Amino acid sequence: MSAPVRARVAVSLLYVIMSVPIGGWAARVPEIRRQVGADDALWGLANTVPSLGNVAGLCVIVLLVGRVPNRLLGVAGAALVLLTVPPLAASGSFAAVVLGLSTWALVSFVMAVPMGALALEVQRRYGRPLMGGFDACFGAGTLAGGLTGTLAAALEVRPWAQFVLTSALLGLCLAATARWLPREAGGERGGCAGASPAACFR
Repeated sequence: MSAPVRARVAVSLLYVIMSVPIGGWAARVPEIRRQVGADDALWGLANTVPSLGNVAGLCVIVLLVGRVPNRLLGVAGAALVLLTVPPLAASGSFAAVVLGLSTWALVSFVMAVPMGALALEVQRRYGRPLMGGFDACFGAGTLAGGLTGTLAAALEVRPWAQFVLTSALLGLCLAATARWLPREAGGERGGCAGASPAACFR
């Protein structure tokens, strides 16, 4: 597999890691809601308060972007997403759900910004539009997560067990492909002028 293809695969995996838990969570919401005994008002609040996590994530990413390489931020954010969702799915109280969703919102925001930058870098080095393909990976991941959650519910698999399994599998894939992510363009742009696409991905 060539270096450009490896980089594209690695970034595509980040989009899948971001979206699979979203689809899986959507499929298990009824059970988790019963699990914490939340009525309509409480559940609405549980899904509103975590917006503060996005604000916190924005503050964090503003501090980190430009200081920490995007590939490191992307991998760290993906790992945090995978680690956050299983405990959230095991929540036994309303407060735990709010805290878990807020944390998920924060780490997802931290992951999303470098993930998008890495996707644009892969596209730049390919020299043709690729963002539609990355968006398709996000959609496919959401669908796969939803189908997995639906199947797990039908088999009476507990939500936390479902997310432990999917997080473990995606975590192994992340560990195997993290080194394929493209390096920062800043100091390499000049060195890529006139070079082959494969050389730019080293």
